[in-house]
Amino acid sequence: MPATAHGFHQSTIHKAIKLLIHNLVYLNDTTGEFLLKLEDGRVIDTKGWGENNWEWTHGIGLYGIWQYHILTNDPESLQIIEDWLRERFAAGGTTKNINTMAVFLTLACLYEKTKNQTYLPWLDAWGEWAMYDLERTEYGGMQHITYVPLPSPPLPVAPASADRGVDISPRTHSSFGTTH
Repeated sequence: MPATAHGFHQSTIHKAIKLLIHNLVYLNDTTGEFLLKLEDGRVIDTKGWGENNWEWTHGIGLYGIWQYHILTNDPESLQIIEDWLRERFAAGGTTKNINTMAVFLTLACLYEKTKNQTYLPWLDAWGEWAMYDLERTEYGGMQHITYVPLPSPPLPVAPASADRGVDISPRTHSSFGTTH
């Protein structure tokens, strides 16, 4: 890293990033505003870093910390990631949904670096689930279903391109191009 970037000395940048990571790891929802209360009685803190917290926001945070670790080889950042994963895995994981998958990008990167075999069953089980059991859209995309149940019956949604006259019908592909 150069000594300065955009007029800031590297020590100032590192200090700010470390403070950001610290604030992320010690973030606590004291008002209950970000608590997601599920029908089965579970309470998911979608922002806090403590126990029972496993949401897409944590996946984004872990990946950001991972990127900092990759750039700096900072052992504290790596330890935060490993601790978070170890604690969640020891607790048995969480409900599989499109949002809770977010942590697995960081886990896959971490496995590539460490070859820690305890990560493989998690990567394998969630990868299999994503490939074969995750609900799909009409066109095969991954359906965005989280903890909140879909309305019954689901609300009709017009394709985004419907009003623009764009053909979005399924197509068959060949090595020579796309055909209808």
